[in-house]
Amino acid sequence: MEPEHDDLAQLRSLNEGDMSAEMYNFHEAISEMQRAEEEVLDNHKAICDYMQHAQQRTAQLLQLTRDVDYDQDEFDF
Repeated sequence: MEPEHDDLAQLRSLNEGDMSAEMYNFHEAISEMQRAEEEVLDNHKAICDYMQHAQQRTAQLLQLTRDVDYDQDEFDF
């Protein structure tokens, strides 16, 4: 069981008469949405980091095609 879920269950037991099942479900849904949002943000950051690395690598590869690393006159027929 996840800590947030435990917290909600404990809150519900402490406020047995004050918190309806509907309110408990609402809080549980909000907690799940917050977890999902954090996951989306983490994934988005990972993608941005990867794309930055990939762009740098492709720029390096493009530069390699522009640099001649052999003597062109030697292959002149």
